[in-house]
Amino acid sequence: MKIFSSLLMYITNGKKDFLKNIVMCICFFFFLLSTYNKTHRINQQHKQDNSVVIAHQFYDLNRKNFINEKTFELQNTNFINRNKNIYGLLTVLKMSNFYLNKEDLNQSIKILQQGLESTKEQFFLDYIRIKIAKINIQKNDFISSLQTLNLIKNKNLNSEIFHMKGDIFYCLNKKKIALKFWKTALKLEKNNTLRKVLTMKIQTCCIT
Repeated sequence: MKIFSSLLMYITNGKKDFLKNIVMCICFFFFLLSTYNKTHRINQQHKQDNSVVIAHQFYDLNRKNFINEKTFELQNTNFINRNKNIYGLLTVLKMSNFYLNKEDLNQSIKILQQGLESTKEQFFLDYIRIKIAKINIQKNDFISSLQTLNLIKNKNLNSEIFHMKGDIFYCLNKKKIALKFWKTALKLEKNNTLRKVLTMKIQTCCIT
């Protein structure tokens, strides 16, 4: 009888300890959850505040009147180096056009290559690569242009890619390959003006 009583008391005490441990674990869990939520809110607020600051810097940079081109280049380049984000990417595209207007094709490509480091979004990566490929065609660097076009994954750009590849192979005097790409581009192209351009290129290639 004494043994039974002792066992019952042990089980009862064990249950109390068990429940006590459960309550402590639940309290500790909610404490951790509360701490995480608070830290997360602080981090989110910090990111939002930082984004606002960067946005203001971006707009100030674009409204600013620069004394000379060197200052313009330096400040915009510094902004790109500091900001691997959408604002840095927009500045990359602006500076690429700036160098194109100056006919500095090498510098335009160089700044666009920096832009590839500013985003992981496939749409923007493909958009930049299209621009790089077009500039390489202007430089008559057809191999580099083809290599860049082969990296593009967006199938919606296929008509433009095939059109450009046709132009490249035509310049390389490989007219049969050029014709093949142009015809494929024509099947995919929806823009009427570009369809007319492709048709003229195909007809000219067939005559020569």
